[in-house]
Amino acid sequence: MTQNDYLAGRRAWQTFPIDEMLPTRILFLHGLTSVRGGANPTFLKDHDQTVFNPKHPEEEFEEAVQIAQEEFDKHKLHVVVESSRGVAVAMNIKSGDARLVLHCPAWNQWGSARTVKPGTVILHSRADDVLPFGDSEELDRTSGLPASALIEVGKGLPLGRPEAAGKDVEGVWPLLMLQRRKD
Repeated sequence: MTQNDYLAGRRAWQTFPIDEMLPTRILFLHGLTSVRGGANPTFLKDHDQTVFNPKHPEEEFEEAVQIAQEEFDKHKLHVVVESSRGVAVAMNIKSGDARLVLHCPAWNQWGSARTVKPGTVILHSRADDVLPFGDSEELDRTSGLPASALIEVGKGLPLGRPEAAGKDVEGVWPLLMLQRRKD
């Protein structure tokens, strides 16, 4: 872990004050070409988190939103973790006071939502060769989030790739940012 990763980790702790590090119920919405049960949801499950990772269609965005909303409504969830296109799905559901953790957000390509709620954290790598880092900067700015809500990760290895899960800080970011809500 580099000094920059350590400092970014401190920013994450300040952004997400954690009252208890207890198992958290997470809705994980995968990206367009990702598979259900991929490296990141598996990593979270392996670290004692309860992960709901529904399969959603690649072609039908509105159906994906409906599936995600049903899954969210069925379980009392603490956090919604999304990756790529899953971010656009999550931005278009009613997520109550659940935290949003956005990985490499492809937010401006689907749906009508153009901002996220306060308390959202955006994780993105400048090394991402698919989704421009500038898109995350725009989402952070237009949503009125503090600059600290956008956390650069994956220095040299884009987050979301299977080989990134569990490596240094990238794979543990979601764990650092989960806040267990009092039931």
